[in-house]
Amino acid sequence: MEGMEQFQAMLRQLKQAFLEEVPERLVRMENLLLDMEKAPHDTRLHEELFRHVHSLKGSGGTHGITPMSTACHQWESFLQESTKTDSETFTDVGLKYLDILSCIVRCARQEKPDYSQCEQQLEALHARNLGQRRSILIAESSRLMCSQFHKILAPLNLQITTVDSGVAALERLAHSAFHLAILGGELRELNAHAVIAALRLSASRNSQIPVILVTSSEKHVPPAIRIDHILKRDQHLPENLAKLVPTVLGESGESLPKG
Repeated sequence: MEGMEQFQAMLRQLKQAFLEEVPERLVRMENLLLDMEKAPHDTRLHEELFRHVHSLKGSGGTHGITPMSTACHQWESFLQESTKTDSETFTDVGLKYLDILSCIVRCARQEKPDYSQCEQQLEALHARNLGQRRSILIAESSRLMCSQFHKILAPLNLQITTVDSGVAALERLAHSAFHLAILGGELRELNAHAVIAALRLSASRNSQIPVILVTSSEKHVPPAIRIDHILKRDQHLPENLAKLVPTVLGESGESLPKG
């Protein structure tokens, strides 16, 4: 018991040290944003900012600060699509993400963090960045299949979030709103059936979103697990998925699920 207490104390100290250094990291990211406003076509600055955001996402996850990881993940997605965005909007969105991250840091320092205000701001910014596009989650442990999914769905102009495990899928579904989830049947850490069952029983805003299961398994799916569509992982998958996703998104409505 004493060893466990010492271990927990060490984790708290590491988290506190991390939170102490985050403001300095945010200042560096703000300076990069301002430099990019002066030189919007400098790919070196863009890549450096992306590395900072990606690093902060990983560190936030390591220390159990999920809203920080979610915010950075959304900012990463925006940065990847920034070629479609004018420099003024790019800077404005970046500064808003920095404000939200500062809010998350302040909350994380509390004994009992309440991230609700930060998450509301993040949800509003995410919806603004989406515009008329739809947001979908792909959970697939195979990199090859992930690549295939992206290729199939590229013409649909979607915002796609990709995770490679069932645990990561549940985490994303708990903290970000989606129009649709596509799950590979052979997920690591937590299989797709378990993810869907947990999602349907949860109080998450995504609990009722449509789910597509892509699997090579012939096993019967328990009726208690509500899966909207099951696609066979075979040579017809690209054609079937390309036809099904627009239909499902058309039926699900335009608005993101509310928290």
